[in-house]
Amino acid sequence: MAAYDPVKLSDLAAACLKAVGNHAKGEAMADLVEYVFTEVPGVLLVERSHTYPDNTAEVDFIFSNKPYVSLLPTHGVTVFIECKNEARKISASQVRVFGSKLGDRAQRFGVMVTRQGLSGKGMSSAHGAIVRELQHGRSIVVLTLPELAALLVSDDLVALCEARLMELESKGTYVTI
Repeated sequence: MAAYDPVKLSDLAAACLKAVGNHAKGEAMADLVEYVFTEVPGVLLVERSHTYPDNTAEVDFIFSNKPYVSLLPTHGVTVFIECKNEARKISASQVRVFGSKLGDRAQRFGVMVTRQGLSGKGMSSAHGAIVRELQHGRSIVVLTLPELAALLVSDDLVALCEARLMELESKGTYVTI
C-alpha cells in the first residue's frame, strides 16, 4: 500500500477542473489517472496515448497488472483505461467506442474515468451501454474525478475498483453513479 501525496493529488484534481481546451483537459485527467494507478504496487504503465498500429483507434492508457500483487479486480494482466474530462456525463456512444476497443483486443475488463459519471438511466443512455457491454462479456468499471480526488492510499483505489465491479456484475448495472 502506498500513500498518495495529498497536495499532489489535490493539485492534479484541481487541474482537471481548471484546464481549458480539449487537449489540456485530456492531459490533466491523464496526469491524475497515471499518478493514482502507478502508485498501486504491481501496476506499471506500459503506454500512454496508445494508437493502434493501423491508426484506427487510440487508448489513453495501457497498464501492466500483476493481480496477485496489486489485488485489482481485473480479469487479466492488461488494463485499458479511457479518460473523459468533460463537463457532461459520459454518453452511450463513448461507452460503446471504449467497449469496441476492449473487444478488438479481447479484453474483458476496462476502466473509464469521468468527471461527471454516466448519462441517463435507460437502455439508450450510457447506463444502457454499460449493461450491453457486460452482456458481451466486458466489464467497464467507471470511476469519477471526485472519487479519485478523495483517495488516501492505493488500497482505496483497489477497494473502489472492487466495489464498482461487484456492483456492476452483481446488479447488472450501476446504481451509485
